[in-house]
Order: sequence, then C-alpha cells, then structure tokens
Amino acid sequence: MRQHPPSDSAARHVKDRIHDLAQGILPGSSIPARDGQRFFDDLPGFITHIGWVMLACICHNTLFSQISETFGLFIRPLIVSECKRHGIDTSGAVVDPALPTTTSIVLIVGGGERSFLTPRQGTINAYGPEHVDLARIQAGLRVLSVGSLFCAPRLDRVALPGILQKAKEVGAVTVADLIVNPAAGGLGDITHVLPLLDYAVPSQQEAEYFTGQRDPRQAAKALLALGVSNVIVKLGERGALFCSRDRTFEVPAFKVRVVDTTGSGDNFIAGLIYGLVRQQPIEHALRMAAAVAALSIQAVGAGAGVVNLAQVERFLAAYPDRELHT
Repeated sequence: MRQHPPSDSAARHVKDRIHDLAQGILPGSSIPARDGQRFFDDLPGFITHIGWVMLACICHNTLFSQISETFGLFIRPLIVSECKRHGIDTSGAVVDPALPTTTSIVLIVGGGERSFLTPRQGTINAYGPEHVDLARIQAGLRVLSVGSLFCAPRLDRVALPGILQKAKEVGAVTVADLIVNPAAGGLGDITHVLPLLDYAVPSQQEAEYFTGQRDPRQAAKALLALGVSNVIVKLGERGALFCSRDRTFEVPAFKVRVVDTTGSGDNFIAGLIYGLVRQQPIEHALRMAAAVAALSIQAVGAGAGVVNLAQVERFLAAYPDRELHT
C-alpha cells in the first residue's frame, strides 16, 4: 500500500475535523456520528496494540514508554488499565503532564488496508535516554522488542545503543520493527544501532523505502550488510521472508477473511516473540507469528481478534505444517 501526502488544504481540513471530534470523546464512548457512520465504539479496545493480548498470555512483560495526563484526561488511565488487565507492568512508563500522549487515528479502507494520522508534537518526539532506567534490564530478560525504529528520533539515535547493548549483555534477544517517518531520517542515521539487533522486522514497503531495493530478498541482504543478524520481511498476504547470512526462506500466510489489518504487523511480532521466548526453531516461531497475525485481521481493531494462547494453538492445529519456500 502506497501512501500519497494530502494537499495542505486537505491536511488542514482533516486535522480540524479530528480536533473537533476529539473534544467530545469521553472514556468508553464513541466518536460522534457523521453521515450515519460511527468511527469506533470502545476506546479501551482501541488501545490494545502491539500484540498485548498475546504477549500477556505467555510471559511477564514490562512497558517502557512516555505518556501524559493531558489529552482529555483519559488516555493515561486507559493505557494503564489495559496493561493491568493483561498483566503488563507499567512501572517503566514515564508520565509527563506537560506533553500530550501521542495517539493515532486509523483510517480503514476497502480490503482491510489502513493508513495512520499521527501528530508528532507529543511524547513520541520527547522520549529519550533520561526516560529509561537501564537498571531495569536485568538477567532473566529473554526478549527486548523495540516498536518501532524511526518512531521516536531521540530514542533511536541517543538511547537505543545503551538499551540494546545492556539487553545483549544480560542474554536477551533484540527485536525491532520499522516505520516510515521521513522526518526521523534513514538507516544512515542509526548505523550504530543496527549491529545490536538480532532481528529487524520491516514490512515489504518499509524494507524498500529504507534500502531502495524493490526485491525483498535484496532489501534483506542490504540490512544484513549493515550489521543486523537476521531480517524478517513481512509480505502481507504472501507471508514472510526470513533471511540470515546462511539461510533464506519464505513462510506462507494463512488464508483467512480480512476485515481490518490494523495491528497485524505488531501481532505478527508478538507471535514471533513467543517463539523466541520459547527458544523454538525460527520456522516454528514464524508459523506462530503468521497465525497470530491471521487471527488479528479477522476482527476490527488491533487486539480484538486475538483472545489467548489456546485460541492460537487451536487455529494452528487446524492447519497442517506447510512447506517453506527457499
């Protein structure tokens, strides 16, 4: 899916409309209707992003982030309550009352594809090394996941080297996905970060954007050449490509009815992390990742489709192992 920047007038109109809508939001309410359509009905459900449901079923998790008490006075309580509901430790989340919590409006179009409208003036641009307590990264940590590179510039360029280095020192596997954000720079700005990554997990569009290579295999090789140990390129309905210095293969996607692809990549990474935590062979970990993503896209919202681990295991049991493509 290619995204085209709107004209200045269109962008202003959308921004003004979102501002008007946001003024009326209360916890648990729906955004006011327009032309007979409602935007979403349950704000708490909208918060369950980054595969929280899946991850909370399998291991102890800690959220590191920066949030605020300002935007409508309800975003922070929703984030905290959702985390607590899924057993996620929020003591690593820093509260800054001077900045709005960065939020996104998700626009869903035909076929379940989506685009995001995300302001960059809030906590996302302020998050940096002073907000991360490295002492919390201790022996016993199995996986440290960064979501996403190029999302928070100060995190990428200043904080991540120390965070990833500490994670590797305590024996953790490091994982990061990517996001296209022209204002945050490119791979040349984080060459000191890439060699500290065990897994980089871009989408096909992101891999092409950052490497200039349209062929996913060539894009993966370009990331390997910059020091990443393993690259997994998410190929959408075609599955995923795994590439290391000695192996390359593709894992097919599960064929399911697509309702909404919001959070599909994050849920894919959640399944991947499950496999890495359990020290599964990478083929099995990627099959789990594909299953979690397939469940997530069958419902509206980032987390509504994935209920628990037992659901994922039943889904996998219904599908025999399929042949990998080299």
